[in-house]
Amino acid sequence: MDEELYYKFYKVETIHWWFSARREIILDFIINYIKLDKISKILDYGCGTGGIIDILNKYFNNIYGTDNSKSAIDFCRKRNLFNTFLLNDFNNNQIFNNYFDLITIAYGVRNFENINKAMSECYRVLKDNGIIAILEFGKVNNKFLKLFFNFYFTKILPYLGAFFSKNKNAYIYLPESVMTFPNGNDFISILQKNGFKNCYFKNFSAGISLLYVGFK
Repeated sequence: MDEELYYKFYKVETIHWWFSARREIILDFIINYIKLDKISKILDYGCGTGGIIDILNKYFNNIYGTDNSKSAIDFCRKRNLFNTFLLNDFNNNQIFNNYFDLITIAYGVRNFENINKAMSECYRVLKDNGIIAILEFGKVNNKFLKLFFNFYFTKILPYLGAFFSKNKNAYIYLPESVMTFPNGNDFISILQKNGFKNCYFKNFSAGISLLYVGFK
């Protein structure tokens, strides 16, 4: 995607309840469940438009953002995100060995070309006892909520996205990618395979979103 499209996505994120909710889930976990001080080093992996960085900047002084898309990094640089170091790529960069206290990924793991490699790199750059927190879409179990969610996801959201961002295809891809992504314990197995321990996940909104947590 180019910078202009990231700007349009950013406009959608500022008004859509879903993106506001994801920021609150990440913030609640960091503030209430893990103890980090203001100078802790935090990496937002797959930072996109910088939505998660926005909330992290309110509480921490050492925020790093990275994304596989150069356009995303360029867009975030133009936003002049406070207290934030933006990295084009940290993969195989030995400077960041055992460097970060926390890595956050919000609805981005599905887009990684090689999930195992990405998780392996996350493990490498985390400090001992560092934490990875991954917020991702899940598969709804409740029969009636599942019907509503699938209808909204496949029929309404693509048109909302097309109206604001002029890119309907991106919002058609979204539900398709969710359906094929490893869910629950299947993704926990991927974290464990790449070295993470004491892994668990929490359900939000009857399984619409899952927060995966792992420790180095």
